[in-house]
Amino acid sequence: MPRFGMSRAHAIHARFRGLIARQLTWPVFLRSLLLAAVTAVALLYLSQGRILYQRAHYPAGTLHRLPPGVVPLSYSISPDGQVWQQKSFYVEPALLPSHAPRRLWVMFGGNGSVALGWLPLVNEARRRDPFAGFLLVDYPGYGFSEGTPSPGTILAGSEGALKALSAYLATPVPRLEQNIGSVGHSLGCATSLLFDMRHPVKRVVLASPFTSTYDMALRRVGWPLSHLLRDRYDNRARIRQLLKRRQAPRIVILHGDQDRVIPVTMGRSLPLLSPSIRFHELRGVNHVTIPHTGPGGLLEAMEGK
Repeated sequence: MPRFGMSRAHAIHARFRGLIARQLTWPVFLRSLLLAAVTAVALLYLSQGRILYQRAHYPAGTLHRLPPGVVPLSYSISPDGQVWQQKSFYVEPALLPSHAPRRLWVMFGGNGSVALGWLPLVNEARRRDPFAGFLLVDYPGYGFSEGTPSPGTILAGSEGALKALSAYLATPVPRLEQNIGSVGHSLGCATSLLFDMRHPVKRVVLASPFTSTYDMALRRVGWPLSHLLRDRYDNRARIRQLLKRRQAPRIVILHGDQDRVIPVTMGRSLPLLSPSIRFHELRGVNHVTIPHTGPGGLLEAMEGK
């Protein structure tokens, strides 16, 4: 009997110790889990700039190898009291290059690209419209430009580029705005629309636009992590604002049906904002190839076709 009683006491004691151990272990586990979650959220928040802005730069010697008619424009911006040196490029008209262009296109590139990446398309556009000029904008932190990209700094950089072009041509900005249009690809659709809000653009061409960066974040990381997004570009809202103008611009949207970066459903949804928006869905075209696609691509959209 005593031995049976001792065995039972040992068993009860062992169960009690196991219960206490589990009670002590769970808070440690939960604390570790919470710490891991907080760390993951913090890393996502801090790294989103590198995800949204995939900066690209030029190889050494690029400025010494510029084709004829391509003019570097140097200027500076001063966000928050800092001074950042910027460089964008102007491609002169094929005819009357020293004169103000009869039409000015302001070009905004996508992620992981630089302004001079537009040159193949621009060279063909110059052939078709020899009196057009092209302002190719590099964002802060891209190309040769200093600084950190954000909606505010990119807008400041694009405004600085236009003012630098005005000084180079000795032509007031309002004169350059008399026949001005914009072209954007991917992220460049959002940055061009920010620019368009400040200027009387006549035609807006958007290739592979997203509806908003929040919608993109919702697709990529889901709710509630999507609320961590800092830089919110809302193309849908900007287009609505442009269409409310007394002289609203013509808006043309192109999207490839093989786009795996920005879903074509986003491109399809934007023309629903107004019947005046023209939409072209390009068969067999993906996110990377759309700037160089034809016929029916950017060149035709710039020409109004």
